[in-house]
Amino acid sequence: MLVWLVFAVLAALVVALVIWPLASERRTPARAAFDRAVYRDQLKEISRDSERGLLTHAEAASARLEVERRLIATADETERRTRPAPRPATRMLMVALAVLVPLGAVAIYLVHGSPQAPDQPYEARAAERAKSTARALLSDPVMVATGIQIIRAIGVKRLLPILAGGLAFGLLAGRSPTSDPTGDEAPAE
Repeated sequence: MLVWLVFAVLAALVVALVIWPLASERRTPARAAFDRAVYRDQLKEISRDSERGLLTHAEAASARLEVERRLIATADETERRTRPAPRPATRMLMVALAVLVPLGAVAIYLVHGSPQAPDQPYEARAAERAKSTARALLSDPVMVATGIQIIRAIGVKRLLPILAGGLAFGLLAGRSPTSDPTGDEAPAE
């Protein structure tokens, strides 16, 4: 029963994290604020360059006008991107989806899932899968013909070291990392 409580809390958390940004009012993006700060700094720089004599009066006026246009465009873009808060009907739809989607998932699991199924240890499933794969490969005439063609193309003398290495690697990979090669098991503490 505790597992179902944990699942319910996790589902509620996920639904809240998905619905919260959708339901809240979108605020001015941080990028626009950064752009405005850069343009204001450029205006100050143009004024300093004009005072130092690096820019003529016409060049300073032209550069100032261009930066001011960009500043106004940034403000207009910010106003276009701001989205009003969702209407009550939209909020009701979000709440309905937030309730119905997890309930639907639980209903599908209860109908098609098998919560009373016994545990299936991984080692038993892996051994059964390996046996069925070997049977399927050896019973498929196309796979047998492909294997014969590979042996003919490579040659038995060159294929034996490859097969021996693969067999050794398979045996090493299949060993349990906790098994003791001497057979002496240390008592668990």
